[in-house]
Amino acid sequence: MTNSQAQDHNQHADHQQLLKQLAWAMEMGASEQEFSLIFAHCNYTQWRDQLIKQLAEVCSVEILPIGLTPEVTQLYRTIYSKIQSQLGQQPRQGIMVYGFEVVRDLEQLLRLANRVREEFRKQFHVPVLFWVDDRVYSQFLRSARDLASWGTGSTLDFQISTANVIEFIQQVTDLGFAQVLAAGGLHHGQNLSNQQLADLRWAWKDLQHQQVELALDLEASVEFILGRGIPDDLNQSQEHYQRSIELWEDLLRVYLSPDPEHLIRYGCVLFHMGQCYHTYADLDRNQDTQHCLRAKDYFMRSHDCFEQAKRPDLVAKFINSLGEILQRLGLWHQLSQLAKKALTLHQQYPNPVWLAHDYGILAAEVAISCSQWDFVKNLATTALEILTDVKHSVQLPGDLTREQLDWAWGLHQGWYRLSLARAYNHLAQPHQGIKHLELAKEQTLPNFNPYLYIRILTELRQLYFDQGEYQKAFSVKAYQQSIEYQFRFRAFVGVAQLSLNQGIRNTQVADPIAASGREQAINDLAERIGRKDHKLTVICGSSGVGKSFLLQSGLIPRLQQEIISARDVEPVLLRVYNRWQDRLAQKIIGTDQGRDGKKILDKIIHQLQHNSNSNRLTVLIFDQFEEFFVESPQPQQRRVFYQFLKDCLNLEAVNVILALREDYIYYLLECNERLISLDVVNNDILSKDVLYYLSNFTQPQAKGVIERLTEQAKFSLEPELIEQLVKDLAAETGEVRPIELQVVGAQLETEVIVTLERYRQRGDKEKLVERYLEAVVTDCGPEYQETTWKLLFILTDDKQLRPIRSETELASVLNLVPEQISLILEILVGSGLVFEIPLGTEDLYQLVHDYLVDPIRNKIEKKKRILEQNKQELEKLEQAGDTHLKKFKDSPFDALLAAMETGKTLKAMVTKNTPLKDYPGASPLLALQQILDYIQEPRLVKHQGKVKQVAFMRDGQHLASAGGDGIVRLWDLNTGQVQQELKAHWAWVKQLQFSRDGQHLAIAAGNGIVRLYDLNTGGVQQKFEGHGALVMQLQFSWDGQHLAIAAGNGIVRLCDLNTGQVQELKGHRGWVSQMALSWDGQLLASAGFDGIMRVWNIKTRQVQELKGHQGRVYQVEFSWDSQLLASAGVNGIVRLWDVNTGQVQAFTDHHRKVDQVKFSPDGQLLASAGGDRTVRLWDLAGRQIAQFDGTQMVFNPDGTQVATIDGDTIKLWRVDTLDGLLARGCAYLRSYLKHSYVNPELKAFCDRLLKGEGC
Repeated sequence: MTNSQAQDHNQHADHQQLLKQLAWAMEMGASEQEFSLIFAHCNYTQWRDQLIKQLAEVCSVEILPIGLTPEVTQLYRTIYSKIQSQLGQQPRQGIMVYGFEVVRDLEQLLRLANRVREEFRKQFHVPVLFWVDDRVYSQFLRSARDLASWGTGSTLDFQISTANVIEFIQQVTDLGFAQVLAAGGLHHGQNLSNQQLADLRWAWKDLQHQQVELALDLEASVEFILGRGIPDDLNQSQEHYQRSIELWEDLLRVYLSPDPEHLIRYGCVLFHMGQCYHTYADLDRNQDTQHCLRAKDYFMRSHDCFEQAKRPDLVAKFINSLGEILQRLGLWHQLSQLAKKALTLHQQYPNPVWLAHDYGILAAEVAISCSQWDFVKNLATTALEILTDVKHSVQLPGDLTREQLDWAWGLHQGWYRLSLARAYNHLAQPHQGIKHLELAKEQTLPNFNPYLYIRILTELRQLYFDQGEYQKAFSVKAYQQSIEYQFRFRAFVGVAQLSLNQGIRNTQVADPIAASGREQAINDLAERIGRKDHKLTVICGSSGVGKSFLLQSGLIPRLQQEIISARDVEPVLLRVYNRWQDRLAQKIIGTDQGRDGKKILDKIIHQLQHNSNSNRLTVLIFDQFEEFFVESPQPQQRRVFYQFLKDCLNLEAVNVILALREDYIYYLLECNERLISLDVVNNDILSKDVLYYLSNFTQPQAKGVIERLTEQAKFSLEPELIEQLVKDLAAETGEVRPIELQVVGAQLETEVIVTLERYRQRGDKEKLVERYLEAVVTDCGPEYQETTWKLLFILTDDKQLRPIRSETELASVLNLVPEQISLILEILVGSGLVFEIPLGTEDLYQLVHDYLVDPIRNKIEKKKRILEQNKQELEKLEQAGDTHLKKFKDSPFDALLAAMETGKTLKAMVTKNTPLKDYPGASPLLALQQILDYIQEPRLVKHQGKVKQVAFMRDGQHLASAGGDGIVRLWDLNTGQVQQELKAHWAWVKQLQFSRDGQHLAIAAGNGIVRLYDLNTGGVQQKFEGHGALVMQLQFSWDGQHLAIAAGNGIVRLCDLNTGQVQELKGHRGWVSQMALSWDGQLLASAGFDGIMRVWNIKTRQVQELKGHQGRVYQVEFSWDSQLLASAGVNGIVRLWDVNTGQVQAFTDHHRKVDQVKFSPDGQLLASAGGDRTVRLWDLAGRQIAQFDGTQMVFNPDGTQVATIDGDTIKLWRVDTLDGLLARGCAYLRSYLKHSYVNPELKAFCDRLLKGEGC
């Protein structure tokens, strides 16, 4: 008999003897029909399971087996429920519990079991056998010592022989490597079970304890399998992998020709080390590049090992992870070469998951780097099609498993859709991009790659925002912040209450309470609830101290897992106090019980008593209880609640928590025999036994919280920055308010401020708070920013209070329609800045914290002061601008210098590249623009004969003009040359209009005939006749499918260019002088000689009349969003109409009739051309900001130029911002100073101007 066989024989004999003892103990306990506790010890689940089967064979007692699962939290309840489920069956004479080693929170389980240990004796009159290993039994002695002390006799210890342990290790490691090689780089291949891994750990620990040495290859294999068995602890995994690498390198150095099997296993370990660093790159944003470089090194070494072992099939299985790292590092040439190799390998060793990956990630990312968006779309589409086809296959190819395919779908399709979305966005199809990103958001699992998932959400949020879908954009942003926080990409949350995804299972997920510094407070409160002498607890503290967070994120989840005095705990939370009886009834009884408050409360008390009889402890939690006193200003109203409170406290299994601000605590003195007598607290509701004060953080506590939060999120702050930050936060009171810490921390994170120097550059904490608020306001959209600030201001008052306002009240004060106010309020509530108080008829709104009142009011008041100062400065600048224009006629160059100096003063008052419409003063701009335009001649296009009409092509590089000779000329604006001539068949061309795609030009001749020219052939494609009068206006629809024609006979015709069908709109009593289509194609506006404008709904034929002009209307024009309509009239007045309300604004600077009016392409400026031979540029507030010579005009497609007609000349004028005007002026001065005749004094003055900002 060998030594191994002898050990196996002895082990079998020992186990049989111990099993007999265990069976006897169970039989004796069963015969006595009393509770007894027996411990059996075995470190190996594989042998334990065999022993359990053998015990059933030798024991005469019927034993009820109970296997614990990871999520179990209550041992007594689990055993009791299992017994109850067996009622009606043959009763068991013993209970056996195993699986303690898999319980996720073993300490909590045993602690609760120890607390209710007497229930074991009362309820279980049979022997109870606990199977334990070393760790479990040690935890019993620490957390449930009293219960463990009931164990009868010594623990029965089942030992395993060394030979069996070594044989087991060899089997498990061989199986582990086989699984790794089968899966390759794919996750979710077959893995060792938790039972096998646990047994391997015990085996390795036993051998080390016995000082037994393994062969190098077996020891290296053990280290690798152990590292792979703890994926949720990267540091420990890395330590095991590093030890394994060192052992393999020691072994491989011994041989000149390494064993291919050794090379393969070594390559597997290197690959997994690379995966560790790849994951580190996701988790540690400050060191992501360094981690990626390390990952690249290990992946390449792994690749070389498989190549050296001559296993191209393994190279194919593992190569794509290297490609992902090359993509992340931006090594596009190397990635391009790798993608080609991967495609070749995956055609030789087919795997549809990796083939799709080759197209959709490796190749597509190279195309993205080159901005080849059509190619990106094709590659990503191919990848998605390959993956979709295999997903729907009944039989999977090769050794691909359904679990691996589900993993690939949950991860890779999200990547492919992200690439598709980016491609569609760059190809001007953002809605297609949104469609794919929404699918990616829904189908991609964040656990698999949170870094990718966050990229998907970032792109989706930006696309929604760019499309003006601000509510959807904010919803995505809030969800993204929740994901970032849960996966430790975000340290601070500001004032937001994040909706954490309870479906995410990952030990890397952040624990908000563990990092908040409030664990002790939660333990204190949980302990109070467990004691009968603390039936009432009053939590008080200042605003922003974190009372709500403590209750909702800490105490309530804790109570939901507790058993107190053998009772399940049922917490009930109330935060809103209008109709509080109904709300509480809804939560406790499950229905609104009607209007009789007394009956409602009686029924609540009855239900609470029923809960108590059903072995449940109800904890009533009244959060933000100060709002109760706001809602109940009369003593008799409050007495109702106090009586209810007294009735609750007199029940055996009801505890009550009141949480309120410390400045409202005096109200509770009414319970000390004034309005009610609370005997249960000896009529001393503010005693130390009742009151629990939640204070702000001390400076050391705040420092600890910051360090924990930033360490958890790998957002490393310089120690000096943390010290200064804590000092600044504590400057006023010596303490740190948690809410302010969160707000300032969140802004530090947003701006990536990690050093003290950067912190000082970006301003103090007040500046950070202000920018935090600005970021939330920005989420409401640029057009609502001013309104949002006003709304926040309305939610404060000069007494530093937070008044409650209704939605109707806010909308009325701010003059907003329901859709607008709802949008702003949804975003403010979602951000956490504003608290929504739901009512049956209309919701109320309140600023969430007193702390925010000062920053909001300071922001508005500061803005008021700046506006007042600017107003005074601008009055001076306006006067200076007028002076410069008057001076221009006598001394143009001196006027330019003076205008430049004024422009630089204005520059100091506005931000860089501010749009013209946003400048606080128009006259200085107007002066500088006019002086420059006349010193620097505008670009000219000379025409043969007088110019009648001009039109820009959409590309902005071509312009069509028509003169009195009946010829339409197409100009190249880069060369100033005529590219094409079209004969209009009539000497007088009335209208020109390019199609949106630039392929067609519509020409209306003076004989009433409209011809549609194909610009590719120069021929007439379609002809429209029968108008019976002169054609006054042409316009293509936005989609290019229709042409609208307005004629002098009072009829507007809408022509379908595909079918030739014509729709007529009638209503004018005379000529239709002008017409315009809205950009969305839903509306058509027409105007005539009668001075009345009509706005038609094209589908319904409904018409709205707008009256205000006296006499003929010469032109109408819709803004890009179809909300505004501009009109020009015979009396020299330009009117701007709100299409929805009919409100009108008048611009009156023209001295004669106004022939034309046009919106700039971005809808922010308005140009008008009049009989006074001037073209004027206005902002939408009615301020003139530029003026040019001409009788007609048109914007180029990007709004940077205006073309004007002046006799036989077309002039192209630049539409500049202040920055652009100053740059032009500086360029002119530099050129001027090159002349030798410039005197030194003038040169010095010009040099000073050139050195300042803007040049």
